[in-house]
Amino acid sequence: QQFSALLDEGGIYNLKYFLVRIANRFYKPVENCNMISFTKWTTVEVVLQIPPCFFGLHI
Repeated sequence: QQFSALLDEGGIYNLKYFLVRIANRFYKPVENCNMISFTKWTTVEVVLQIPPCFFGLHI
């Protein structure tokens, strides 16, 4: 709940200290077998400047 105010759909973020788990069978907003879970140690940083080489793509 504490992270919903920090995250906007379509935004770019650096996330640290989260868990990757098997997706919940009852709530799957996307068709994927994995999901991430935030912990009390998770940090969220908004990316304001997209680097010229983002995900190996030259923008």
